[in-house]
Amino acid sequence: MRVTPILIFALCGLFGSVIISCSNKETPPPELSIPTSYEGATFQQYSVQERALLENLSNLSAVMRTGNTGAPINSRDLVLAYGTNNPTVKNATSTYMQEFLEGTDGYFNKLSRASAQTYVPGPPVSGTGGVLGSYLFDEQGIEPAELIEKALFGATLYNYGLNLYIQNPNINNPATVDRLLAIFGANPAFPSSDNPTLHSQPDRAAAAVAAQTDRNDGTGPYDQIKTQFIRLQAAYKAGAAYQPQRDQAFSEILTAWEKLHAAAAIQACQRTITLINTPQPTVSVQAEALHMQSRSIGWMLGLRTIPNKVLSEARLDEVLTLLRFPPQGSPTVYEILSDKTAETARLNQAIQVLRTVYLFSDQDLEDLKKNWVNEQRR
Repeated sequence: MRVTPILIFALCGLFGSVIISCSNKETPPPELSIPTSYEGATFQQYSVQERALLENLSNLSAVMRTGNTGAPINSRDLVLAYGTNNPTVKNATSTYMQEFLEGTDGYFNKLSRASAQTYVPGPPVSGTGGVLGSYLFDEQGIEPAELIEKALFGATLYNYGLNLYIQNPNINNPATVDRLLAIFGANPAFPSSDNPTLHSQPDRAAAAVAAQTDRNDGTGPYDQIKTQFIRLQAAYKAGAAYQPQRDQAFSEILTAWEKLHAAAAIQACQRTITLINTPQPTVSVQAEALHMQSRSIGWMLGLRTIPNKVLSEARLDEVLTLLRFPPQGSPTVYEILSDKTAETARLNQAIQVLRTVYLFSDQDLEDLKKNWVNEQRR
């Protein structure tokens, strides 16, 4: 067969394009070099705003807890601590939690109305709540200060960290990793301890929970997250070619951070089970049980409406309902002091939901019964 000039041209074009395509194919970058420690030279400079936000949240918590002594609390003082002193806690908080806290029926007002009163757990529900033992409760048996603080760890701090990842237009800025580390509650020294008597810069917020739930054997949640922060910083420094490694490290950190909320809720549930099963519980034991129940609710509630979670909104609401805090109904937290058999079953069911979603092992659940920072005195 005679080959026409047109066919020759077409073949040349085909092979030429293959050659060009092959020659233009990018060579993959070398494997990312990951150091053994986090470089902290820029941390103080770049994380000013995030560390200030942690302080402002801590100051709000301090105002809320003044009611534990029986002192009156003006809701105006709560609103000021929440909405002033830049960066404000309010501006970093999810819309859902803002609405939960503010307004006539918001939890700031509930806390204020309960202050300077004495609480007698229902049923029947009466009054506005008050002090029981060492804590201030509303009429439903909720400790507003504990619930709000732990909820803001999610609705403010985790929400802030998530937005650094998915919304920040300066995501290519290496300063982002220092900012994320700070809002997580850790620092370049990674002390794996929230004990201020042993460390000048102890872990805070979620990082403190990671430390408490880590056996310090190199495989626990704290060490895993530390590894990802070091990897994330290395990927930033290595440049745009390592964007996949950077994105993967970000994702690993956020996933583990979310899981810490579940771990803290489980830990509180386990403690509540122990307390409500105490024979002839004293007033202080009853108060501690309500305190721990409020803690577990707060750790979960702060994730509500936060996007891109491992935990679906439906499963989250299921857990809250089991904790006697149904998002679409009235809380009945005081019920945990009534039928210990039924309430123990509800708490165990909540634990099982979180265990299934986050893949906690039997050993993980056993480990969560201890505060490993205290156990190991580190």
